[in-house]
Amino acid sequence: AGTTTGIGLQTQNSSGTALVTMLDNGNVGIGTASPGRPLHVRQSVNNLGIMVGFDSVTNDMIQLHNTTLVSTINSVNETFNITNSGSGISIIGSGNVGIGTTSPTAQLHTTGTVRFANFGAGSLQTDADGNLSVSSDERLKNVSGSFERGLESLLEINPIVYRWNDASGMETENKYAGFSAQNIQSVIPEAVGVDSRGYLTLSDRPILATTVNGIKELKKIVDEQDQLMGVENLKSVFEKMKVSDLFGVIDALKKQDEIFEKRITDLEGEIKLQKETLSKMESLTEKNKGEVSGGLEIEKNNISEEVENIFAGLEFDNSAESLKSVTSEVLKKFFETISFDNNNSVIFRDRLIAEGGIEIAGEIVIGKDSAGYAIIKENSNRVKVIFEKEYTETPLVSVTLSAGQQEDQEMQEAVEELILLSDIRFIVTNVTKSGFEIKINQPASADIPFMWMVVSGKNPNTFLSEKAENENDQTKITTENEKNEVEKNELPVENINSSENISNEKSNEENTSAENLNNAVLDNNISESINQSDGLADVNRVE
Repeated sequence: AGTTTGIGLQTQNSSGTALVTMLDNGNVGIGTASPGRPLHVRQSVNNLGIMVGFDSVTNDMIQLHNTTLVSTINSVNETFNITNSGSGISIIGSGNVGIGTTSPTAQLHTTGTVRFANFGAGSLQTDADGNLSVSSDERLKNVSGSFERGLESLLEINPIVYRWNDASGMETENKYAGFSAQNIQSVIPEAVGVDSRGYLTLSDRPILATTVNGIKELKKIVDEQDQLMGVENLKSVFEKMKVSDLFGVIDALKKQDEIFEKRITDLEGEIKLQKETLSKMESLTEKNKGEVSGGLEIEKNNISEEVENIFAGLEFDNSAESLKSVTSEVLKKFFETISFDNNNSVIFRDRLIAEGGIEIAGEIVIGKDSAGYAIIKENSNRVKVIFEKEYTETPLVSVTLSAGQQEDQEMQEAVEELILLSDIRFIVTNVTKSGFEIKINQPASADIPFMWMVVSGKNPNTFLSEKAENENDQTKITTENEKNEVEKNELPVENINSSENISNEKSNEENTSAENLNNAVLDNNISESINQSDGLADVNRVE
């Protein structure tokens, strides 16, 4: 069989299916009756299409070529090789594939460029030698030290905008942003290598490590600046304030000292009364003492339990037997209220009342609900102090600004000087058995610390000022008194006319002093100073 215009050849099987067909145009078909190529093989079942076997190991099994292209299969060194007047594609017996080389040393070896069209930027990473980066497990590394390059090296890097040129083998139309290998080599040489053609290559891992170190250095600089800004912020607060009344501040502090001194005097009286009570008890015991039958040993923390044993070991005559019982009971109840700690300090478990004075030779340590600090935070105008344990009566509260102790003398003097420029006005309000509030006249532009003390007064006295019948009478009285004082001291007459102004100015100073009980503002580290203060309470809550 064949075409109608020439001679052809066809072989069929017993069922009439074409096996081999040769057309008059020279096309040969195997398994097809209409070959479209010089050799057209078609297999309708799942078997191999073409199998070529050859016993020679020194010659090519198959060689296809035209005047410039030579394709060889199964030569001495290559299983498959396509060349075009030079090295093209080679697959050697080991399975290595070479592009541009007939002797590939890796499973895929190319002497030119490679482009991954479907990957975004950064999807593939290579080192300076062109190897793809796959793993970063430290177990696969011999770590020799830390990478030290940082901010100084980063500042020397000059990013560029570029297009690839023809020699690169890359597309040349698009614009890219990146680095110059020559620039990077001068500051981070670890990031630069050389390829087989002599061109510089770039690895981003050393640049990334340098960036991390640079960020750490910047963080340290920022922290240092924050500390400096704390001082500058403190200065800005006081620069906005005005000098009000230095003498008023001093007078107010004196009044505060008087309150403390009175409290100390009261405590001294209480202690003195306790001493007198103990002395009377000792005298009473001495007067009515008997003989001890047996040893007398007392554990300090079990005195109340041992009192009965003590008196049981004493012998009294009939006239003192009733005194023995009364004295034993009194002492037992007394010692139930006290104990001793590891420092041999006496601890009273109940209220201590002294009708006389108390004299204290050592330091006075008070509890967290008796004294402490409070801070009005920036942009706030009040702070609330809450006691851990409620007072039985509404307490008396005293508040003052606190400068604390700065790190060095220069800073201490600076804070003290700035305090004299302040105009912080504050009041104590909402005083209850459970706490109180401190309120200032305007939102704080920085943290403002206060020191407070609280005492519980039993039926405290309240004193009222005397009120003149009218303002003219008061002025007249004051003026007459001043004139008498002038005449007494034989002062010049012209000073009399100014006495009223002097009196008014002094009155204004006294009225202002109570509003200017301030001392200083601590720096931004006040919280740490407060926590380290022995015997003073922490700030409970800032609103």
